Amino acid sequence: MEKLRGEKRSGEICGKIKIFVCTNIGFVVAAYLCIVKKITKSCNLSVKNYTNGKTTNKTTMQMNYIFDLDNTLIYSDTANNLAYKEAVQSVVNGDLQIDGGRITRGDIAARFPNLSAAQLSKIIATKESLYPQYFDRTLLNPALLSILKHLAANQKRTILLTYGGKDRALQLLEYYGIGDFFSEKYFKEDFSTMSKYKFATDVLELNSRKIVLFENETEGQREAVSDGFAAHNIIKIV
Repeated sequence: MEKLRGEKRSGEICGKIKIFVCTNIGFVVAAYLCIVKKITKSCNLSVKNYTNGKTTNKTTMQMNYIFDLDNTLIYSDTANNLAYKEAVQSVVNGDLQIDGGRITRGDIAARFPNLSAAQLSKIIATKESLYPQYFDRTLLNPALLSILKHLAANQKRTILLTYGGKDRALQLLEYYGIGDFFSEKYFKEDFSTMSKYKFATDVLELNSRKIVLFENETEGQREAVSDGFAAHNIIKIV
């Protein structure tokens, strides 16, 4: 699994090829492209061997670049947590403590065990309506955005694949003006009965050998591998 860390962080680039401490966003982008080119070359060799020289359709052969949204392309924990905090205060006059990490609906249910199902649903709905007020507390990943722009400019297939809700995700993309850099966008409403990675291979019929995945969550990376993605084609965002 390749790794890329954002500006002013240290990490591994191109596997064992180079260790660096990043202080220059241009260097991050160059290193990122190193990863993408290396993976693309590897995928091309893999598919050539797999097809044994036989003709395949364009969809099977083309590279596909899949991007997660939250904490991958856009760091959104602070906005998410503040929206939840205000929603809890509004609905049940509760005091939600923010102690690090991303708050989820499961956390709300655990921290407020006496909530009724109706109250929990209302908190979640209120949080979604409040979320845009905190978009200014999100942070765009500049290195990954540069790669997305590069891929889009070269007419590569760029796919947004997120467990986030459609309305909020589209609003966030519009806030940053980056929605048009994606060829396709899919949200939790599109794959409610399966993982988003199964959706990619089974519904979109993407060749798992021709996918580069940008993902921040370790569990998401494991899920992708379990669903057929090649581990060495996953670029970890931290």
